[in-house]
Amino acid sequence: MIKCFFVDVKSIKSSLPRANFIESELEQLADLILEVDGLLRPLILQETGAGKYKVIEGHREYYAAVRAKEKNLAKAEMVNAFVIDDSNRKSAIAQLALLSGEPAVNVSDKTDDRLSLKRVESIVEAKISQQLQPILEQLAQHDKILDTLTSAEPLLPVLEAKISQQIQPILDRLTKHDEILDILNSDRSSQTESAATTIEPIPHNQTARSSITSSSIRSGEALPIQPEQTTAPKKTTKSTISKKAATTSDIPLPSIPSDEALAKQPEPEVATPKNTTKSTTRNKIAKTSDIPASPVVSNLEPPKQPEPQELAAVKTSKSIANSKTSSNFLSSIDPTKATNTLNLINTLNQQQLTVSMERSGLKTSVKFIPNLIDYRNSQPDRQIESWEMILDAKYIGLKEAAIKKIIDKLK
Repeated sequence: MIKCFFVDVKSIKSSLPRANFIESELEQLADLILEVDGLLRPLILQETGAGKYKVIEGHREYYAAVRAKEKNLAKAEMVNAFVIDDSNRKSAIAQLALLSGEPAVNVSDKTDDRLSLKRVESIVEAKISQQLQPILEQLAQHDKILDTLTSAEPLLPVLEAKISQQIQPILDRLTKHDEILDILNSDRSSQTESAATTIEPIPHNQTARSSITSSSIRSGEALPIQPEQTTAPKKTTKSTISKKAATTSDIPLPSIPSDEALAKQPEPEVATPKNTTKSTTRNKIAKTSDIPASPVVSNLEPPKQPEPQELAAVKTSKSIANSKTSSNFLSSIDPTKATNTLNLINTLNQQQLTVSMERSGLKTSVKFIPNLIDYRNSQPDRQIESWEMILDAKYIGLKEAAIKKIIDKLK
């Protein structure tokens, strides 16, 4: 006898896997089950134990009912189904076959299992073939590429010959350019050497213009030597002024002869080169006549250089002046620390000195760095000898308080 019940979905099992069915169809059918509160075609179940059932017909409907329960447990916890006894099982299967249009077959449980296995195998084979298809296509493309390469192998020597023919003219041009560059470089080096050999030294304390003029006018005649005019720096210190005064006062001035001594001197003869003509000599004399006349000094001796003892005296006076200033200026500062800080200023560049001052908390003194670096570069060997020189250079802008702060904090 067939009975219709509402059976708990979790007590039902299916012999077919869920992968046999399309998920979108199961989703659609689950929504319809929730709308009508049940299946219009109930499941056909067989009892396998106490409260346990298996699906004989309606596997798709069973998985749709499971999905409906996942969506709404309250409405789809139970599903309507026909439960068939063992005595009526064969008759029920025959009836289902007639209703579905299939011939009635007496199938056992083992047959159902075999059919499900065959379906699973067919599905697995289809999926494997789908995954292998791109790989097979790639292998086919590789085979085609190999075939084209093997067919093109005899053409390689021809291509190499054509390429070498096109490259050879370029290589020849490059070698010619290299040869021309070597020739030019050798000519420049020879010209430089010849120019270096023709340079003659200029006498002591005599400008190049006066030397050239004296040699071009007449031999044996000396022109007065005018000292070179040097522009004084915008900012000068007391120490530099005293040093210049000391050095210039020790240099003896040349004696200028009187007009009577100049009149008694015989006029020297003009030496003309052997290979020159009379016209060239006249041209030279005409050119030299345009040069303004200046008193001639004969037997001029070079100015006397200061003796080492005199230089030592100047340096000693300078060091005494610096020591007097330092006794007042750096009396409260460690001399070792002052020396180390001055070495830092003489060693670091502008960027490094800026970073060091900012890290040491001396941001107000950063604006003086450009003037300080310029002053350092203007010194001999680009080194500042003492802090007093920095204080005396007023255009730097650093005063005693700022200098003491730099010595104390700069690292």
